[in-house]
Amino acid sequence: MLKRLYAVMLMIQFAGVMNLAQAQQSTPVCLRLRANVQVFQPVVKLVDVIDSAPELLPRELREIDLCLIQLSGESIALDRQFIKLRLALCSDNRDIVLTGAEECQVQRIETAELTEASLEHFARLEVARLTDFQGEDVQVKVLQPVFRTNQRDVNLKVPLRFDFDFPRHSIWGRVSVQARAFHEDELVWSERVGMSVSRKCRVLAARRNISRDELVTPVMFEMQSTFTSEKIESPAIEQVIGKRSVKVIPAGSVVSADDFAEVQPANRDVVIHTRDAVRLVAKTRGLKFVVPRTQAMQSGRVGQLIRVKNLESNRIVTARVVAAGEAVVDLK
Repeated sequence: MLKRLYAVMLMIQFAGVMNLAQAQQSTPVCLRLRANVQVFQPVVKLVDVIDSAPELLPRELREIDLCLIQLSGESIALDRQFIKLRLALCSDNRDIVLTGAEECQVQRIETAELTEASLEHFARLEVARLTDFQGEDVQVKVLQPVFRTNQRDVNLKVPLRFDFDFPRHSIWGRVSVQARAFHEDELVWSERVGMSVSRKCRVLAARRNISRDELVTPVMFEMQSTFTSEKIESPAIEQVIGKRSVKVIPAGSVVSADDFAEVQPANRDVVIHTRDAVRLVAKTRGLKFVVPRTQAMQSGRVGQLIRVKNLESNRIVTARVVAAGEAVVDLK
Protein backbone atom coordinates (compact mmCIF):
# COMPACT_ATOMS: atom_id res chain seq x y z
CA MET A 1 0.00 0.00 0.00
CA LEU A 2 2.79 2.44 0.89
CA LYS A 3 4.66 1.59 -2.33
CA ARG A 4 1.57 2.38 -4.41
CA LEU A 5 1.04 5.70 -2.57
CA TYR A 6 4.71 6.65 -3.08
CA ALA A 7 4.47 5.82 -6.81
CA VAL A 8 1.34 8.00 -7.17
CA MET A 9 3.11 10.94 -5.44
CA LEU A 10 6.10 10.63 -7.81
CA MET A 11 3.79 10.68 -10.82
CA ILE A 12 2.03 13.80 -9.52
CA GLN A 13 5.37 15.60 -8.96
CA PHE A 14 6.64 14.66 -12.44
CA ALA A 15 3.42 15.90 -14.04
CA GLY A 16 3.77 19.19 -12.14
CA VAL A 17 7.35 19.69 -13.35
CA MET A 18 6.31 19.00 -16.95
CA ASN A 19 3.42 21.47 -16.72
CA LEU A 20 5.74 24.13 -15.24
CA ALA A 21 8.29 23.60 -18.05
CA GLN A 22 5.56 23.85 -20.67
CA ALA A 23 4.22 27.00 -19.04
CA GLN A 24 7.68 28.57 -18.98
CA GLN A 25 8.25 27.63 -22.62
CA SER A 26 4.90 29.13 -23.66
CA THR A 27 5.45 32.35 -21.67
CA PRO A 28 6.14 35.07 -24.29
CA VAL A 29 9.41 36.99 -24.15
CA CYS A 30 8.70 40.72 -24.56
CA LEU A 31 11.51 42.73 -26.18
CA ARG A 32 11.48 46.51 -26.74
CA LEU A 33 13.30 47.80 -29.83
CA ARG A 34 15.40 50.99 -29.42
CA ALA A 35 15.19 53.80 -32.00
CA ASN A 36 18.88 54.79 -32.09
CA VAL A 37 21.95 52.75 -31.17
CA GLN A 38 25.69 53.35 -31.34
CA VAL A 39 28.01 50.33 -31.36
CA PHE A 40 31.79 49.94 -31.26
CA GLN A 41 32.09 46.45 -32.78
CA PRO A 42 31.32 45.61 -36.44
CA VAL A 43 28.87 42.78 -35.64
CA VAL A 44 25.50 44.03 -34.35
CA LYS A 45 23.76 41.59 -32.02
CA LEU A 46 20.20 41.49 -30.74
CA VAL A 47 21.32 42.61 -27.27
CA ASP A 48 22.63 45.85 -28.84
CA VAL A 49 19.27 47.00 -30.19
CA ILE A 50 16.98 45.87 -27.35
CA ASP A 51 16.10 48.19 -24.48
CA SER A 52 16.44 45.46 -21.83
CA ALA A 53 19.08 44.41 -19.35
CA PRO A 54 21.32 41.79 -21.05
CA GLU A 55 21.07 39.40 -18.13
CA LEU A 56 17.27 39.25 -18.56
CA LEU A 57 17.60 37.87 -22.09
CA PRO A 58 18.07 34.15 -22.65
CA ARG A 59 21.63 33.47 -23.80
CA GLU A 60 20.56 32.02 -27.15
CA LEU A 61 18.69 35.27 -27.92
CA ARG A 62 21.47 37.50 -26.63
CA GLU A 63 24.00 36.22 -29.18
CA ILE A 64 21.85 36.43 -32.34
CA ASP A 65 23.70 38.36 -35.09
CA LEU A 66 21.61 40.94 -36.95
CA CYS A 67 24.01 42.69 -39.34
CA LEU A 68 27.62 43.70 -40.05
CA ILE A 69 28.83 47.34 -40.19
CA GLN A 70 32.36 47.36 -41.57
CA LEU A 71 33.24 51.07 -41.58
CA SER A 72 33.38 53.43 -38.62
CA GLY A 73 30.79 56.19 -38.96
CA GLU A 74 28.57 54.06 -41.20
CA SER A 75 24.88 53.64 -40.29
CA ILE A 76 22.25 51.05 -41.11
CA ALA A 77 18.49 50.89 -40.43
CA LEU A 78 17.08 47.65 -39.00
CA ASP A 79 13.35 47.24 -39.60
CA ARG A 80 11.26 45.58 -36.90
CA GLN A 81 9.90 43.06 -39.43
CA PHE A 82 13.44 42.06 -40.36
CA ILE A 83 14.31 41.47 -36.70
CA LYS A 84 11.12 39.41 -36.22
CA LEU A 85 12.09 37.24 -39.18
CA ARG A 86 15.62 36.82 -37.81
CA LEU A 87 14.22 35.79 -34.43
CA ALA A 88 11.78 33.34 -36.02
CA LEU A 89 14.71 31.57 -37.68
CA CYS A 90 16.82 31.32 -34.51
CA SER A 91 14.52 31.19 -31.47
CA ASP A 92 13.55 27.48 -31.27
CA ASN A 93 9.79 28.18 -31.52
CA ARG A 94 10.00 30.56 -28.57
CA ASP A 95 7.05 32.98 -28.36
CA ILE A 96 8.61 36.47 -28.78
CA VAL A 97 6.77 39.80 -28.73
CA LEU A 98 8.72 42.72 -30.24
CA THR A 99 7.57 46.23 -29.28
CA GLY A 100 9.05 49.74 -29.26
CA ALA A 101 10.38 51.55 -32.34
CA GLU A 102 9.37 50.48 -35.84
CA GLU A 103 12.97 50.91 -36.95
CA CYS A 104 16.35 50.98 -35.21
CA GLN A 105 19.08 53.23 -36.63
CA VAL A 106 22.44 51.64 -35.81
CA GLN A 107 25.70 53.58 -36.19
CA ARG A 108 29.18 52.22 -35.69
CA ILE A 109 31.51 54.64 -33.94
CA GLU A 110 35.22 54.51 -33.23
CA THR A 111 36.61 53.53 -29.86
CA ALA A 112 38.21 56.47 -28.10
CA GLU A 113 40.98 56.62 -25.52
CA LEU A 114 41.66 59.21 -22.85
CA THR A 115 44.60 60.81 -24.65
CA GLU A 116 45.09 64.24 -26.17
CA ALA A 117 45.52 62.67 -29.63
CA SER A 118 42.19 60.84 -29.36
CA LEU A 119 40.51 63.97 -28.01
CA GLU A 120 41.80 66.02 -30.98
CA HIS A 121 40.73 63.35 -33.46
CA PHE A 122 37.13 63.16 -32.30
CA ALA A 123 36.87 66.93 -31.84
CA ARG A 124 37.99 67.33 -35.47
CA LEU A 125 35.26 64.93 -36.64
CA GLU A 126 32.67 66.87 -34.62
CA VAL A 127 33.79 70.22 -36.11
CA ALA A 128 33.57 68.71 -39.60
CA ARG A 129 30.03 67.54 -38.85
CA LEU A 130 28.96 70.95 -37.54
CA THR A 131 30.50 72.96 -40.39
CA ASP A 132 30.06 70.64 -43.41
CA PHE A 133 33.85 70.62 -43.95
CA GLN A 134 35.64 67.40 -44.83
CA GLY A 135 37.46 65.83 -41.87
CA GLU A 136 40.86 66.23 -43.52
CA ASP A 137 40.16 69.97 -44.02
CA VAL A 138 39.82 70.61 -40.26
CA GLN A 139 42.60 70.80 -37.67
CA VAL A 140 42.12 70.75 -33.89
CA LYS A 141 44.93 71.21 -31.35
CA VAL A 142 44.57 70.85 -27.57
CA LEU A 143 46.33 73.86 -26.06
CA GLN A 144 47.38 72.25 -22.74
CA PRO A 145 47.68 68.66 -21.44
CA VAL A 146 44.40 67.59 -19.82
CA PHE A 147 44.93 63.94 -18.78
CA ARG A 148 47.78 64.19 -16.29
CA THR A 149 45.61 63.33 -13.26
CA ASN A 150 42.34 62.10 -14.76
CA GLN A 151 43.77 59.02 -16.46
CA ARG A 152 44.34 57.21 -13.17
CA ASP A 153 40.63 57.23 -12.37
CA VAL A 154 39.44 55.67 -15.66
CA ASN A 155 39.94 52.18 -17.03
CA LEU A 156 41.50 52.87 -20.43
CA LYS A 157 40.68 49.35 -21.66
CA VAL A 158 36.94 50.00 -21.82
CA PRO A 159 35.53 51.50 -25.07
CA LEU A 160 34.85 55.22 -24.78
CA ARG A 161 33.09 57.86 -26.86
CA PHE A 162 33.52 61.63 -26.71
CA ASP A 163 30.87 64.33 -26.63
CA PHE A 164 31.58 68.06 -27.19
CA ASP A 165 29.83 71.38 -26.61
CA PHE A 166 31.46 73.95 -28.93
CA PRO A 167 30.64 77.67 -28.52
CA ARG A 168 27.74 78.81 -30.68
CA HIS A 169 29.06 82.27 -31.63
CA SER A 170 32.28 81.08 -33.32
CA ILE A 171 33.81 77.66 -33.72
CA TRP A 172 37.12 78.83 -35.25
CA GLY A 173 40.21 80.07 -33.44
CA ARG A 174 40.98 79.59 -29.76
CA VAL A 175 37.87 78.29 -28.04
CA SER A 176 36.92 76.74 -24.70
CA VAL A 177 35.07 73.45 -25.25
CA GLN A 178 33.18 71.32 -22.75
CA ALA A 179 34.37 67.75 -23.45
CA ARG A 180 32.99 64.53 -21.96
CA ALA A 181 33.90 60.85 -22.23
CA PHE A 182 31.33 58.07 -21.83
CA HIS A 183 31.51 54.33 -21.43
CA GLU A 184 28.18 53.22 -22.87
CA ASP A 185 25.85 55.68 -21.06
CA GLU A 186 28.07 56.24 -18.03
CA LEU A 187 29.97 59.53 -17.75
CA VAL A 188 33.59 58.73 -16.89
CA TRP A 189 35.31 62.07 -17.55
CA SER A 190 34.29 65.70 -18.08
CA GLU A 191 36.37 68.86 -18.33
CA ARG A 192 36.49 72.22 -20.12
CA VAL A 193 39.35 72.09 -22.64
CA GLY A 194 41.10 74.90 -24.50
CA MET A 195 41.42 74.12 -28.22
CA SER A 196 42.68 75.79 -31.36
CA VAL A 197 40.40 75.07 -34.32
CA SER A 198 41.42 75.88 -37.90
CA ARG A 199 40.36 75.02 -41.45
CA LYS A 200 42.27 74.38 -44.67
CA CYS A 201 42.18 77.01 -47.41
CA ARG A 202 44.03 77.83 -50.61
CA VAL A 203 46.22 80.93 -50.43
CA LEU A 204 48.68 82.79 -52.65
CA ALA A 205 52.22 82.80 -51.20
CA ALA A 206 55.48 84.42 -52.30
CA ARG A 207 58.18 82.07 -53.61
CA ARG A 208 60.96 84.59 -52.89
CA ASN A 209 61.50 87.96 -51.26
CA ILE A 210 59.69 90.63 -53.26
CA SER A 211 60.65 94.30 -53.13
CA ARG A 212 58.26 97.19 -53.02
CA ASP A 213 57.05 98.42 -56.46
CA GLU A 214 58.21 95.19 -58.11
CA LEU A 215 56.24 94.11 -61.16
CA VAL A 216 54.51 90.79 -60.54
CA THR A 217 55.25 87.84 -62.84
CA PRO A 218 53.93 84.23 -62.62
CA VAL A 219 57.17 82.82 -61.17
CA MET A 220 57.00 85.04 -58.07
CA PHE A 221 54.00 83.33 -56.42
CA GLU A 222 52.36 79.94 -56.01
CA MET A 223 49.09 78.63 -54.60
CA GLN A 224 49.46 76.71 -51.32
CA SER A 225 47.19 74.91 -48.85
CA THR A 226 47.36 76.03 -45.23
CA PHE A 227 45.32 75.79 -42.01
CA THR A 228 44.01 79.04 -40.58
CA SER A 229 41.35 80.10 -38.10
CA GLU A 230 40.71 83.35 -39.97
CA LYS A 231 38.78 83.85 -43.19
CA ILE A 232 41.41 84.73 -45.79
CA GLU A 233 40.36 86.16 -49.14
CA SER A 234 43.51 85.40 -51.07
CA PRO A 235 43.55 86.36 -54.77
CA ALA A 236 44.27 83.95 -57.59
CA ILE A 237 47.66 84.34 -59.24
CA GLU A 238 46.02 85.53 -62.49
CA GLN A 239 44.52 88.49 -60.61
CA VAL A 240 47.89 89.96 -59.55
CA ILE A 241 50.03 89.35 -62.64
CA GLY A 242 51.03 92.70 -64.15
CA LYS A 243 50.40 94.63 -60.92
CA ARG A 244 53.05 96.03 -58.60
CA SER A 245 53.68 95.20 -54.95
CA VAL A 246 52.90 98.03 -52.53
CA LYS A 247 55.17 96.69 -49.77
CA VAL A 248 58.07 94.34 -49.12
CA ILE A 249 56.79 90.74 -49.18
CA PRO A 250 59.04 88.11 -47.49
CA ALA A 251 59.35 84.67 -49.05
CA GLY A 252 56.59 82.31 -47.89
CA SER A 253 54.25 85.14 -46.87
CA VAL A 254 50.56 84.83 -47.69
CA VAL A 255 49.34 87.84 -49.66
CA SER A 256 45.98 89.53 -50.14
CA ALA A 257 44.60 91.71 -52.91
CA ASP A 258 45.49 94.82 -50.86
CA ASP A 259 49.20 94.02 -51.25
CA PHE A 260 49.09 94.98 -54.93
CA ALA A 261 48.14 98.00 -57.03
CA GLU A 262 47.60 98.70 -60.70
CA VAL A 263 50.60 100.05 -62.58
CA GLN A 264 50.08 103.43 -64.20
CA PRO A 265 50.61 103.30 -67.99
CA ALA A 266 53.42 105.88 -67.86
CA ASN A 267 55.43 103.74 -65.47
CA ARG A 268 54.90 100.39 -67.10
CA ASP A 269 57.76 98.82 -68.93
CA VAL A 270 57.42 97.20 -72.34
CA VAL A 271 58.42 93.55 -71.85
CA ILE A 272 57.77 92.33 -75.42
CA HIS A 273 58.84 94.27 -78.53
CA THR A 274 57.85 93.89 -82.17
CA ARG A 275 59.60 90.96 -83.90
CA ASP A 276 60.67 89.45 -80.54
CA ALA A 277 60.57 85.67 -80.25
CA VAL A 278 57.69 84.85 -77.90
CA ARG A 279 57.00 81.82 -75.73
CA LEU A 280 53.31 81.41 -76.52
CA VAL A 281 51.30 79.22 -74.14
CA ALA A 282 47.93 78.06 -75.48
CA LYS A 283 45.15 76.97 -73.06
CA THR A 284 42.12 74.92 -74.01
CA ARG A 285 39.67 72.79 -71.97
CA GLY A 286 41.91 72.64 -68.92
CA LEU A 287 45.00 71.75 -70.95
CA LYS A 288 47.91 73.95 -71.93
CA PHE A 289 50.79 73.58 -74.36
CA VAL A 290 53.58 75.71 -75.82
CA VAL A 291 53.24 76.80 -79.44
CA PRO A 292 56.69 76.57 -81.13
CA ARG A 293 58.24 79.36 -83.23
CA THR A 294 56.08 82.42 -82.58
CA GLN A 295 56.91 86.08 -83.08
CA ALA A 296 55.41 89.28 -81.66
CA MET A 297 53.70 91.49 -84.26
CA GLN A 298 53.57 94.42 -81.86
CA SER A 299 55.05 95.58 -78.54
CA GLY A 300 53.27 95.18 -75.23
CA ARG A 301 53.40 95.50 -71.47
CA VAL A 302 52.31 92.88 -68.90
CA GLY A 303 48.54 92.52 -69.04
CA GLN A 304 48.14 94.00 -72.54
CA LEU A 305 46.81 92.11 -75.56
CA ILE A 306 49.12 91.84 -78.56
CA ARG A 307 49.13 90.03 -81.89
CA VAL A 308 51.45 87.01 -82.15
CA LYS A 309 52.30 85.14 -85.38
CA ASN A 310 52.96 81.42 -85.71
CA LEU A 311 55.92 81.30 -88.11
CA GLU A 312 55.11 77.76 -89.25
CA SER A 313 51.44 78.27 -90.11
CA ASN A 314 51.53 82.06 -90.55
CA ARG A 315 48.43 82.23 -88.36
CA ILE A 316 48.09 85.34 -86.22
CA VAL A 317 46.38 85.19 -82.80
CA THR A 318 45.71 87.69 -80.03
CA ALA A 319 47.51 86.85 -76.79
CA ARG A 320 47.85 88.41 -73.35
CA VAL A 321 51.34 89.41 -72.18
CA VAL A 322 52.15 87.74 -68.85
CA ALA A 323 55.92 88.29 -68.55
CA ALA A 324 58.99 89.27 -70.51
CA GLY A 325 58.97 87.22 -73.72
CA GLU A 326 55.86 85.23 -72.66
CA ALA A 327 52.21 85.47 -73.69
CA VAL A 328 49.07 83.34 -73.19
CA VAL A 329 46.21 82.67 -75.61
CA ASP A 330 42.92 81.04 -74.62
CA LEU A 331 41.65 78.71 -77.35
CA LYS A 332 37.95 77.84 -77.40
